[in-house]
Amino acid sequence: MTIIVPPDYRKLVYRRLTLVEFNDVDIDRLMPHLFEFTVKGGRSSRSLTDAQAYERYRDRLVAHPQVHGFDDDEGRRVVDNWLTSSVVKIGRRGLARREEQMQYVAPLTLAAYRAGLPKTRARHRGVDELAYRLMLAALELKGSTNPQSDLRDLVKRAVGHGVVEGSAPMWDAHYDGATAIDITGLLSLYFLDGFEQSSAKDTKWEPVDSPIPAVTTAIGRDLIDYLRAYGGKMPATAFTRYLSAMLSFHLFSYTLRLTIATHELLKSGVLPPDMTTGPTSAPTELYVDFTRERNGGSDTLARRCVERDLERLRASFPDRLQLLLLERSLDVAGPEGVALKKRPAPLMFEEMVAKRSDPQVQMFAGIVLTQIENETQAADRASEGDRDFIEHGRASGASYLEQATAALVESLRSRGIENQVKWFWSTGGIQKTYGILDGTLKSRRSWRYVLSDELLTALLLVLFVDGDGLRHRSTMPLADVLAGLEERFGILIARPPTYLDGADTRAAATSNLEAFKRRLQLLGCFDSLSDDFSAQSVRHPLERSL
Repeated sequence: MTIIVPPDYRKLVYRRLTLVEFNDVDIDRLMPHLFEFTVKGGRSSRSLTDAQAYERYRDRLVAHPQVHGFDDDEGRRVVDNWLTSSVVKIGRRGLARREEQMQYVAPLTLAAYRAGLPKTRARHRGVDELAYRLMLAALELKGSTNPQSDLRDLVKRAVGHGVVEGSAPMWDAHYDGATAIDITGLLSLYFLDGFEQSSAKDTKWEPVDSPIPAVTTAIGRDLIDYLRAYGGKMPATAFTRYLSAMLSFHLFSYTLRLTIATHELLKSGVLPPDMTTGPTSAPTELYVDFTRERNGGSDTLARRCVERDLERLRASFPDRLQLLLLERSLDVAGPEGVALKKRPAPLMFEEMVAKRSDPQVQMFAGIVLTQIENETQAADRASEGDRDFIEHGRASGASYLEQATAALVESLRSRGIENQVKWFWSTGGIQKTYGILDGTLKSRRSWRYVLSDELLTALLLVLFVDGDGLRHRSTMPLADVLAGLEERFGILIARPPTYLDGADTRAAATSNLEAFKRRLQLLGCFDSLSDDFSAQSVRHPLERSL
């Protein structure tokens, strides 16, 4: 079926609602640009890097005055192996995927942004900008009078060991020449010296107008608490891995919570808790399996939860398009529409939903529907089925808004849902070592929720931070850890999700709790010294190394 919609509706990006673009994203790829924002106070620089000239930059490293003994063929092979395995991600470009190019530099150090890679930020989907703005907002809530400077200092302490960040407008970060750092970090800095820099351009940052402020506020708080509590207390590589894990999971959870909240708003007309200023408990109920028994009771629960959430994403697509239509109707609503668009996002959406039956809104939707009908009938590739779809909608008795939404969904469904699923598996980390999603990418039936060691450690690190965000506890009762994982992150371990509650699923969750304790023991942060659940406690996962 080929329903043709007006050009203004063919884009699948609706940032006022989603804040980011729902499509595949790579957190490791965007991290150097996030570092750049923090160093340059929100500014960015045009990349001067030739991504296809890898050998040129490798040879500059070989010729670096502090690097010796690699200027023959064997030495270059050694350098190549090290760079391509540890520092530079090499990929392919072009339709035939035959041409190699540097995609990005691993975020091993604060100076990683010097490489100017990736060349553009389009595939970051706005995540780097959102994370930066949320961290600034979190610092302001904590009383900072200069959040940009404070954030720069926090990131410098965390991943800038031995790095001089330089000064405006170039910010040519480089090794300070004196600090003792590991060989990988040192050679990375020497490699980055070979990339040309350009002046940073000013960027005006607006506060985040979040549709679910309770959620985005918590994201910014967790990122800042992690920076404040652990920055400078572990190697930069480990720190960045846990930071990536935390950011990726928060984006994954954010999407599901936005999906739930918008559906509740459209259904009830009342702002759900996540669309208030919070704090709120996560409603996602992500049951994660620790037993690793394929097709066992716990494993089945974890797979069923993934199936539920994929269906939530599919069902959310019409919700998103209806809200888009409602906001577009404000453009023809005169001064009242202008005033409404200036309100905070949750209040704007709430009032828009309340006006769904307004004659002016329905008239606007009718005009859009007529445009769709005319463009579809005029299209050479339109079929009889396309015309029947529109005529059936006209005869259904549905409102113009419902008909226009259905037509948009029919036209954009394939691409829109495909992009949402890409966002789901990429933020879920199915191809990363720090994900919550496990399985084979091309087999959705194999997808299940499983906490990787890196993600589990990252979430525990945040749970152990004290309220002021400056210190961390050494132990927590196991019951508090389970409650914290559920309330703050929506993660279930010791009980089944509500919609699957039953005697068998409770038994499976009990076995899962025992498997969780064994995992904690392997991580070195749990000793089963008592059978009394109330007396069992979890140690800080990195207490011995901090």
